[in-house]
Amino acid sequence: MKHHIKIFPIALGTVSLLSLILLFAPWSLFSQNISPPSPDFNGNGVVDIPDFLLFVSAFGTQEGQEQYESQYDLDGNGEIGIPDFLIFVDNFGKEVKRLPPTCMPNSGHLHPKVTLSDRAGQYRLTLIEVVNGTDARTAQGTLTLRQQPSGLESLGNSATPLYGFTDVNLRAVGAYEVGDPDSEDPQAPGVLVLESDRDGTRRILLRLGAHANRRDDMLFDGAYTVLEVREIVADGFAGTWRSGLRLSRIEGYFCARKKF
Repeated sequence: MKHHIKIFPIALGTVSLLSLILLFAPWSLFSQNISPPSPDFNGNGVVDIPDFLLFVSAFGTQEGQEQYESQYDLDGNGEIGIPDFLIFVDNFGKEVKRLPPTCMPNSGHLHPKVTLSDRAGQYRLTLIEVVNGTDARTAQGTLTLRQQPSGLESLGNSATPLYGFTDVNLRAVGAYEVGDPDSEDPQAPGVLVLESDRDGTRRILLRLGAHANRRDDMLFDGAYTVLEVREIVADGFAGTWRSGLRLSRIEGYFCARKKF
């Protein structure tokens, strides 16, 4: 209780400070050419006052502190400060980007601080196979993502903030099932989210198959099916997928749309 009492007046002071900046700072300051993570923090499709209050709760913190959360670090510099606020203001009142009505190819690159850690929930997953540059087979199903139990938040050099399962028929697009993709066991889940940074590049993968995701025994036959996230927006995420065994490989693109 004492902790909350201390934080409350600080939050009020921060609101007042940011409000003054919003009222009197020249709008030319807000015309930054930046493509940050979505400032629609609560995912309601528009950047508004509830998002502002969430932002205020983390304002002034930096990476390593308890209240720091990467989703509010809009410029990805490890600190939530005035530059992040200017980005937020530039988007205030706007509707945020959503997935197109139909699943579309996406080969973009992720912002350095973006994460799926706050995206637990149910999604409509669509996988589309691409053969010689042309869309071929399609598979659809439900993808469920859950927060990882304590003690299972990392694997090797990757963070594993979420695990889950899917009933999508991988064989319908020629993908390999490396164990049951519908497994709900956190120790061997059907879907495992792996987040890492390599050579300054943010990578988020969803590895499918209970055998591939076993924590007690990482040996399997070498087959794989992974989804690589290329974009995260208000109502879901999208990217590319690949599956293979030895010299055989198939690939395509996917989208995962949130079931609200």
